[in-house]
Amino acid sequence: MKDKEVVYWKMRNGELISVDEMDINHLRNTLKLIIKNKNRLKTALNEKLEKERHIKAANNFVLHGDMAQEFHESYLSDEDDDRIDENQMHSRVCTIRRMYTQISELA
Repeated sequence: MKDKEVVYWKMRNGELISVDEMDINHLRNTLKLIIKNKNRLKTALNEKLEKERHIKAANNFVLHGDMAQEFHESYLSDEDDDRIDENQMHSRVCTIRRMYTQISELA
């Protein structure tokens, strides 16, 4: 017969205790601690996954229609430089005027 492997539990004070030597109350409290920690980890993981899903959904938005796409493209992204030259400004003003004209024609 094989010798029993000794398994230790590290208590809060850092002392190691053999699981075989624990009394029933200590084992019960240890099990409760393990379950609480598992639930905390599960909750934290679910929150992290939900944040990642939300970020992914926000990055994958879809613009419907040419006007919406054109309007979106007419603005600088966060990665673009804040400085724009006169030609770019004129082009954007023209784009916005054209869009307002199209909107007013629909009304």
